[in-house]
Amino acid sequence: MSAEFKLRGGGSAHDTAPASTCSFARRYDGVRGQRPSSRTAFRAGQYTGGVRVLFLDIDGVLNRTAFHPGVSVGLRSWIEPELAQRLCEVIRVIKAEIVLASDWRRGRELEHLRDELRAAGIDGNLIGSTPILGGSRWREIEAWRVQHELTLEDIVIIDDGYDMGPLASRFVRISPLNGLDEIAVRAIVSLFP
Repeated sequence: MSAEFKLRGGGSAHDTAPASTCSFARRYDGVRGQRPSSRTAFRAGQYTGGVRVLFLDIDGVLNRTAFHPGVSVGLRSWIEPELAQRLCEVIRVIKAEIVLASDWRRGRELEHLRDELRAAGIDGNLIGSTPILGGSRWREIEAWRVQHELTLEDIVIIDDGYDMGPLASRFVRISPLNGLDEIAVRAIVSLFP
């Protein structure tokens, strides 16, 4: 059984994982197999194999260089609806949770960020944000990944930056001119055969 991802303008990418691999073995608050509520706190070492995480940058990924909202009422204003929809489709196909790696995480509570993403039309599950360590973003992503005991094969990073250090094999660079486009979508899906 395969899940097909339909792309605008023709073409498609396929997730050919058998249906049985789609039921992840997870532990949330000690209860295996249950999806967390949006209020569940995720603790270090809480995951078991099979959890996929998409590390998300916002600027340049969910908005393009030339984009400017008419009125800014927070993060939701800076997310283009077309790109938000494309992210939702990717999240559904690869069956991933979201961890925010964007500068938008600074000084904001996780619940507020969840509300802003929902208001922008993103129905993915935001489970956390990377720590603010300064320096290269890849170090913050790596710190979160190691703390939560995920393998490299469990993650994908989508960002308009350039340097992801030793995480480069799981990095899909997004052009800030195009945002999350169909080429990037195919690259993301291909990381989870």
